[in-house]
This record gives sequence, structure tokens and C-alpha cells, in this order.
Amino acid sequence: MKIVPTIAGLLLAGTFAVSAEAGPSKSEVLTSCKSEINESFEDISRVRTAKYKYKSTGTYVTFKVSTDGEIQRVTCTYKDGMASLTDADGELIASKTEAEAAVES
Repeated sequence: MKIVPTIAGLLLAGTFAVSAEAGPSKSEVLTSCKSEINESFEDISRVRTAKYKYKSTGTYVTFKVSTDGEIQRVTCTYKDGMASLTDADGELIASKTEAEAAVES
């Protein structure tokens, strides 16, 4: 009788393993967001990751961007291969898809 629970457990674990792979990797998100930051700001001295959050609506990463003695909070929203930057007030700074980035390179 232990065979049925074991098989059910394996099937359930397999279901979670497949759904976990569906989202973008953390390195993919950070690379896309940081390249967007580098294109949007001038004279950047430091970019630090403050918060990383994955939700069903997208991946949200908050950065602290240091430029000429000034520190700005920038939130990068990554969804469906597109990275968008907003400032602390929620104003859109920049937005670009991966396909647009590949064409510019």
C-alpha cells in the first residue's frame, strides 16, 4: 500500500518542478534590468540590488543607482521578456524588449 502514496508524491513533485522552471531565471532578469539602467542613466558609479520579488504578474527588482553623489531608487519590472524602469514616484523611465536590445547590438 505504500506504492500508491509514493507514486502520487512523485507526480505531485514533478508538477511543481515543471511550473518552477516556467519563469525567467534570476540572472536573466538582473542582466536585462541592469543593461536598461546603464542605457538610461549617465555617470553611474554604482548599481546595487535592494529588493528582488517574483510575483505572478512579473518580476520586480528595486535598485539603488548612484550617480554623481546622488542615490536614486529605481524599480525594474520584468515581464514577458520586457524590462521597464520606473522611479520612486512610479514615473516610467525606460522600456525595452529583448528583441529591440538584440537589434541595437
